[in-house]
Amino acid sequence: MIGSYKKQKGKHVHECHNKSIFLGVFYTKNLKAGEKAMDDTAIIYFFTRTPLHIGSGGSVGAIDLPIIRERHTAFPIIPGSAIKGVFADEWVEPKVKKVNSNEEKEYIRNEEGKTLFGTGADEEAKGGVLQFSEAKLLFFPIRSPKGCFGWITCPLILNRYARDTGLNSPFDHPSLSDNQALFKKDGLLAIKEGEKDKVILEEYVFEHAGELPSNIDLLNHLRTLISKDPIWEKIEDRVVIISDGMMSFFTQSACEIAQHVKIDDKTGTAESGALFNQENVPSETAFYCIVRKSALRSLDNLEKDPFDLLQEKIIEKKIFQFGADAGTGLGYCTTVFSKLSKKGEESNEQ
Repeated sequence: MIGSYKKQKGKHVHECHNKSIFLGVFYTKNLKAGEKAMDDTAIIYFFTRTPLHIGSGGSVGAIDLPIIRERHTAFPIIPGSAIKGVFADEWVEPKVKKVNSNEEKEYIRNEEGKTLFGTGADEEAKGGVLQFSEAKLLFFPIRSPKGCFGWITCPLILNRYARDTGLNSPFDHPSLSDNQALFKKDGLLAIKEGEKDKVILEEYVFEHAGELPSNIDLLNHLRTLISKDPIWEKIEDRVVIISDGMMSFFTQSACEIAQHVKIDDKTGTAESGALFNQENVPSETAFYCIVRKSALRSLDNLEKDPFDLLQEKIIEKKIFQFGADAGTGLGYCTTVFSKLSKKGEESNEQ
């Protein structure tokens, strides 16, 4: 039993009947630990410029090449391995080696890159300083007859973002039914119908259940982070908060399905039986990823803080390609790096 000790064989035993004292000490210690952890935490935001395809590796339905999703929510994700691999390629350098008296060029990770991301497959395995989570969904674009399109999100996504980053107050609005939504009455998507305000997303009508909560600091953060983007700077006018269930439904039913065929080089026509389809996350989708620094890795090979090195690369390049079909324009994302301070505030220099 917590807080209840007895005297045994002359030993002094402390009794703590006030559990609030115990919990207060526990909370204070963990709060300090959390503040220290913030120094070792950063956020990377991904805004898809073109459709994105990161495959799940298999199909059990009508889609031949589905995207990878969370099992329990069906929300699209970008795996941490894909994120790490793309950034690690920025620390690759050419090296010439001789093979059967012929010179061949290969590309290997330099020493700084090995410290940041770990060693390659042909070396003794060592982990890197930087640790990447999977990128979770933040906003998903959806068609609307008024305003062209909107960005949908839901209480589950907002609360997960608040928990992961500490940047946003938890979403405490009463639960939304599947035909209700929160949005700006004077926003780009709102439709006035008598005394009622509505939005239409795909073929579904949502009634106005309230304005966007004032404690969603996330919208201000994103507007600051990508202040020069003419589309995202109007984010509040397009955001619609819907129920968790409808969010899962839309992310499963409103992704792009691209049809592909294989062309016979001799005839210039489609080969028989070579038709297949591919699922893509639409452009203008927003994801976020948590990056942490491991305290167990040596920083001897680094002249700067690991976060500073990664941020410099991201600021320099800005747009990175993730997933498949780079040659046909898929997977290009605007990428923004943002540090977290002890108070859970973002520090962005882009």
